[in-house]
Amino acid sequence: MGEKNVKAYPGVSQLVAEQILAFVPPWSQPPLCGLQMILVNRYPGTDLSTTAVAAAQRHHKKERQIRRMVKMCWGFGLTLLERYSPISWAGKSLEDIYNYLPVTPDISTSGQPTREQFRAIRAAGFKTVINLLPENIENAMPGEKDWVESLGLTYIHIPVRPWAPTQEDFDTFSRHLESLAGEKVWLHCAANARVSAFLFRYRCEVLGEDPQVVKWDVRKIWEPFGVWKKITAWPG
Repeated sequence: MGEKNVKAYPGVSQLVAEQILAFVPPWSQPPLCGLQMILVNRYPGTDLSTTAVAAAQRHHKKERQIRRMVKMCWGFGLTLLERYSPISWAGKSLEDIYNYLPVTPDISTSGQPTREQFRAIRAAGFKTVINLLPENIENAMPGEKDWVESLGLTYIHIPVRPWAPTQEDFDTFSRHLESLAGEKVWLHCAANARVSAFLFRYRCEVLGEDPQVVKWDVRKIWEPFGVWKKITAWPG
């Protein structure tokens, strides 16, 4: 490991820093005591300070955030190609939908589905589509309302600006979800960022679920930051 990486851990020897990086993969985040146990068991007699292990956690958290953003940007780019290219890049199954994430038996979330993917959503038994993506921006599907309703699905549109979500947006979102309890609902936006963030807050505030548990569903998609971190009371 180079000198630059060592400097990221003030007061930590190169050997200890290498141990941290070697045995704690970027996609893993066990508790602090778990990290200490891993390293002490591998290297008996190693004395790891809480500061050193916490520094390692911060380092890997940043790596995870970068990986998620790269994945999101890549997938988003493909959905733009799907919209503007005469060639279809996307598959037709639920699993092919960009950033597809089933949350409960009745609620699934995703980025923007294609026309054919909406057919798969209907075939899977979903009755209502809630779209948080404003029309005519990003990778929004032209004529989505008419298409979804032609498939016999209920369409609800709550346009949420990407960098300016409001309390009113969330209240409208919550009101519709509460009214649809027990019904199969598909939630989508451009990349499943807006949806996963609002659904996180809904599950915590309205359903009373534990934020420290629910946040891992969101982290499968992205790590909220800026105004999204504030409006969702993101636990970090």
